Amino acid sequence: MNVHDSCRRVRPELSALLDGELDFATGRAVRAHLTDCESCRLHARRLASVRSFLRLGEAERVPDLTDDIMVNVATKRGGGPTRAHVLSLARTFSVAAAAAALVIVGASLPSPDRGGDVASAGDIVREVRKAARALDTYHAIFRITERGWHPDVARRDFRAQVWFAASERFRLEIDDLTAYPDPERWPENSVTFVASPRRVRVREPSRCPVALLPGCVSGAPEVRTLTGRAPFDGRVVLPTDIVVPLGTLGGAGKFEVERSDVLAGRPAQLVTLDMRRAVPLVTSLQPGGSWRAFHPGDEVRLWLDRDTSFPLGFDVVASDSIDRERWAAARGYTDRGGDILLRVRAVRFDEPRSFRRGFFTVGRAGLITSGGFRTMRFGPRWPEPADVGGLLPYRSGRTEHAVIRSYASGTTWLRVTLTRARPSTQGAAALDAEEVRLPGGGFGYYTPAGTDLRRKVDVFSRRIAAHVEGNLGRADLLEIAASFDFTGRRLPRVIHAPGGIRIARLDPDAALDEVEFSAPPAELPRGYAPRAPDVALLVRSLRDAPTLMLHYRGTEAEYDGVGIRITQSPAERLPPTSGAPSAVDIGTAGRYFAERGELEWVKDGILHSIRAPSFDLTTLLEIARGMR
Repeated sequence: MNVHDSCRRVRPELSALLDGELDFATGRAVRAHLTDCESCRLHARRLASVRSFLRLGEAERVPDLTDDIMVNVATKRGGGPTRAHVLSLARTFSVAAAAAALVIVGASLPSPDRGGDVASAGDIVREVRKAARALDTYHAIFRITERGWHPDVARRDFRAQVWFAASERFRLEIDDLTAYPDPERWPENSVTFVASPRRVRVREPSRCPVALLPGCVSGAPEVRTLTGRAPFDGRVVLPTDIVVPLGTLGGAGKFEVERSDVLAGRPAQLVTLDMRRAVPLVTSLQPGGSWRAFHPGDEVRLWLDRDTSFPLGFDVVASDSIDRERWAAARGYTDRGGDILLRVRAVRFDEPRSFRRGFFTVGRAGLITSGGFRTMRFGPRWPEPADVGGLLPYRSGRTEHAVIRSYASGTTWLRVTLTRARPSTQGAAALDAEEVRLPGGGFGYYTPAGTDLRRKVDVFSRRIAAHVEGNLGRADLLEIAASFDFTGRRLPRVIHAPGGIRIARLDPDAALDEVEFSAPPAELPRGYAPRAPDVALLVRSLRDAPTLMLHYRGTEAEYDGVGIRITQSPAERLPPTSGAPSAVDIGTAGRYFAERGELEWVKDGILHSIRAPSFDLTTLLEIARGMR
């Protein structure tokens, strides 16, 4: 069979592949063909883009340009246009019109409520997920205003440009436009971040603690380069939420849909959420350099373009509480409740047809480190999931100890890491993960997105450990993890660690009744069930009293990496500490470590600890006073 015949047989299957409807053998054959055939990969990307576009927007939002487009295409090509080409041009026109409106209107303030249909949170998440899959290229210019970075610099101004080409080509240039009191003594906070599939480079000001400015000398900018980069390497997270806020809204769990609005002359949807849920968005324009911190309870107001789901702008607004005031004072900030601490506005955005050759090329410069990744072809030697969420094969290779396969479409991605693992080591690898029943049977071990902004599921056979991760939702990842040709085994309930330590994984639904010294919380913040921890562990050792550890986490994300962690252990007094806690009263003497968000106290012979970095002391005290 020649290559042309092979393509003709594969292309009719691409639609089913994108829907995840192919059986295992056919899906593997189609994906194998795509890895070798550039023409079919391009065809699949176009098909995915058109399909997502057809599902994306309301028809009345796209101008009826069919007649003009058909005439134009017929003139230039000498033939009638395909439906896919018509839709592609229509979307291009819509984005171009948006870009023109932004250039003309500029970064204007939002208008009063204009009424109109208000989408539900579920609708917004669905549209964002579709847009994230459909996007191939992107360019935008933003104006940024930051307040409160330093007492002697009331305001800083920046201009940022963002370029993206699916799936891992990204460029961000931030120009510092601030009028500093004495420019020679203040570091210019200009940053360049460039990523290609195999390399990443960051150029940023030399690190200088803000508290020492303007006294310390910043020196020349620092340059760091990572080579041999594995696909979607967790050490360098591409800040794509400024392109489409998939991590922010797909992992927020809860956000408020305020109203339909207009920003910079564009129809927009205003949503609000806490800073602790908006980390991927707010930090997307801060891949390097020196920036002020925000309290987890600060409010983030995000305006989404109704037609494209691109962020038109966002504000970070200081929250108003005693705890927030203490937090600000400890850092030297003079914020007051309601202050706009960060304002970002799009001046222009568009979807370019292409970028000049070498635009995303990353040279070897500065401090160079290697991720040790070597590219290789997709192959049948190692297991792969039959379901990859409708994504396309992207990059495959290996490191010294693992085989890595990745799949992507737009800014949506999936990575599967396969290792040979001894059963004796598998239990410890998933201790902090939630044990879940996979669809169709078997067990997996799930962890919501944390500081690395990715959700994970581990699945184990007797010889293989499969680590599935990506920015897909929890339900999608569990379906993918269940589609391997082996059934995920349940890990041992008891693990023996060095030093005579015994760790038992308890049934979360029964843990609070099984442990005699447990004092369950009566209430937790919204979104957490007091009697249903995600993970429950009982730790025993030869010398120390047993410790019960309860982990409560959001379904999709805990960007502080913790969520709420409660530990309890028999004790008569608080242990010694080298920190500098604040004394608090919980009906008994307690202490609070503000930097790590931890509250400790002893009551009725039990040492209690609550660690929740994204919640304030008031919330921790409410939890503590409700524990029986």
